[in-house]
Amino acid sequence: TEYLSSLEYSDTCENKEITSVVKKQNLNRLKKNKLKLSSNLQTLKEHNATQYCKSDPDATLMRKPAHHLMAYNTQIAVDGKYKFIVATDISTKGVDLDQLYHLSIQAKEATGNKEIKVAADAGYYNPKEIKKCVDEGIDVYVPIQDKQKQHKDKGMFARDSFVYDEDKDCYHCPNHEIIKRRKTIYEKNGIKRLMYFGTRSVCTVCPIRSQCLPPKTPAKRLWRWEHESLIEEHRTKMQTPKARNMIKQRSALAEHPFGTIKQKLGWSHFLVR
Repeated sequence: TEYLSSLEYSDTCENKEITSVVKKQNLNRLKKNKLKLSSNLQTLKEHNATQYCKSDPDATLMRKPAHHLMAYNTQIAVDGKYKFIVATDISTKGVDLDQLYHLSIQAKEATGNKEIKVAADAGYYNPKEIKKCVDEGIDVYVPIQDKQKQHKDKGMFARDSFVYDEDKDCYHCPNHEIIKRRKTIYEKNGIKRLMYFGTRSVCTVCPIRSQCLPPKTPAKRLWRWEHESLIEEHRTKMQTPKARNMIKQRSALAEHPFGTIKQKLGWSHFLVR
């Protein structure tokens, strides 16, 4: 209908003078906007960035459930008795994945406690960060995010359905077949992973193949971090009553100073400039 209407309109305008779509005064305004946008694009190129806040150049876009805003990610570590802030940091990243070790080591030095215990929420779960903390003798309690939930909901086998055999350095699949290690090593961002590959002839005729592999995938493939045993120990620890209690206490400790500050300022966000 729109196409036919446009043709009809064109026919009526063939022998008439067509008026300009953009008026002169509007054209000047659009030119000014174009110059402004071009200047903004140049600023992004100069800073090699995809976002830039003119009033606060160090701030970045933080995505919140209720709204997005240009802000900072404030990090704090609080002691378990008095709720004193013993370590602080400011991050321009909207996630906490690489903040655990940095803040934990600050808290350890500030308190002088050689056997420090650190509890953080699931947003801090990062195997690489946990490994650094363990190497420094820091006892870490961070819930492991369940990234296999959608897989499980579809009736597919999750990663934990494949059992690692430390003595033979292989995996046992749900059908009791062996997935052997290959020589392939994948390394990225300082994390080295080893590859374990199933046999095509076995996976092709497997009676429970539909719960394990997509139709076009020939055989099962698993990647294992070189320090995966450390994460397996952490997973076991997080299922203990002590770990559950630590995580339960965490929100009452770490959130307490933020609640106090916001209450004094009227239960709202506050500006620092």
